[in-house]
Amino acid sequence: MTTRLPDSPTEPLYTRLKIAIRQMIAAGMKPGDQLPTESALCAKYGVSRITVREAMQVLETEGVIVRRQGKGTFVADERLGEPAAYFGGERDDPSAHDHDGIGEIVSCEILEADLRIAGQLKLAAGAAVYRIRSRRLEGDKPICYQVSYVPHPLLGDLVQAKFAASSLYARLEGALGETIDHARETVDIVEADRYRAQQLNVKGKTPLLLIERVVYSRSGIAVEFSRSFYNPRLVHLTFSSHRFAEAGQARRPLRRGATPKPLLPRRAHRVDIRAPGDASRAARKVAGDGS
Repeated sequence: MTTRLPDSPTEPLYTRLKIAIRQMIAAGMKPGDQLPTESALCAKYGVSRITVREAMQVLETEGVIVRRQGKGTFVADERLGEPAAYFGGERDDPSAHDHDGIGEIVSCEILEADLRIAGQLKLAAGAAVYRIRSRRLEGDKPICYQVSYVPHPLLGDLVQAKFAASSLYARLEGALGETIDHARETVDIVEADRYRAQQLNVKGKTPLLLIERVVYSRSGIAVEFSRSFYNPRLVHLTFSSHRFAEAGQARRPLRRGATPKPLLPRRAHRVDIRAPGDASRAARKVAGDGS
């Protein structure tokens, strides 16, 4: 007896099968559990092998399953959810980029800022900056390769061994005498070049999420320019937005019977996302930049 697929007249058959397989996984399967074979799925749901393959291809792309040559298809590990920006506690420490404190510094060196880096940090071209390469890990899996550029005067003469044990932002706030307050970010999609593929343990030309971020102090000083390359198979990013009152529209309790005045929304977080089809063009834009 075949299992009935979810009713959805507007959805193609493979999409309905994909939903059914997701429901099957959610009903009690765990990461690492093996899924039924193609022939078993055909018999279970009364569909063709082509439909099964289409559904499985989509599920693999979405990171729900993994296919292992000669072994079968398995439920994928759960992806780590990570905020796109965070500015507090140990999570801002490049030596502890993960929620569990595991991380590593790849390199830390001084170089002269090129026009792009200088422009982001509002420095003169050729000014000394630190380039800090690091990886964020989930267990032993690299989920993010990050390159940070920080003006040399803000960190002074840095010893990498000591730097790895303390928070980058705590050092910057100590040097500035003020808090780090906000950031400007853009999101893009790029292909992994040979070096980034090696750092993230992925194949060359694998699509990566790229977040470019400039971090500012409360008074508006640019203190860090970073480029973070995420493996989307292992992490999904969460963006938050807030609604603010315009100037003169202070938030206060309303009197009984009063009509609230409309508050005009103002963006608190701007996300600039490039379509997946632009990955190759984006990759050419960032290739060979020394990061």
